Amino acid sequence: MSGYSISLSDNASSRGLRWLLAACAAIGVGLIFLISEASSNTTMFASSYPWLLAMGGVLAVGLILIITYQLWSLRRKVRGHVFGSRLTQRLLTILALMALVPGILVYLLSVQFLSKSIESWFNVKVEKGLESGLNLGRTTFDRLLGELEAKAAYMGGQLAEVPASELVSLINQLREEGGVEEVALFSGR
Repeated sequence: MSGYSISLSDNASSRGLRWLLAACAAIGVGLIFLISEASSNTTMFASSYPWLLAMGGVLAVGLILIITYQLWSLRRKVRGHVFGSRLTQRLLTILALMALVPGILVYLLSVQFLSKSIESWFNVKVEKGLESGLNLGRTTFDRLLGELEAKAAYMGGQLAEVPASELVSLINQLREEGGVEEVALFSGR
């Protein structure tokens, strides 16, 4: 009777595993569809980003559960001395190493490539270009400030000789002639 209950629980866990695998496949297909649609439309990508992230997380958790269950099942079979379980364990180890070693190499080379690429973006030429642009902006600003100071000096000279009753009309006239937005007059009082 105990052998029958083990096969029943194995059958139920096998059904659960099938459902989990089917759900992961469905989520994976949905995720691929959403990514392909969102990659060409930035507004859609921005609005569906939380869904993409959530679906990716659910898919990762589902796959981790499947792998964990399969490893637990293999371990149980090896401890129970089930025929072929040691061979399955060796094959799994070899295949895992065959996948991990190239994956780690590709990861390390990619990180190295990206770090070198990013360093080359900020080399001396870029810094010199930014510095030249900053100097050009400063020169332009200084020239405009000098022109404005010359206009202010000219207006001040014109206004110094005018009686107080004519100041308002002359200020407006000088402002329009000089192409200045605002003019303020300060007196000793």
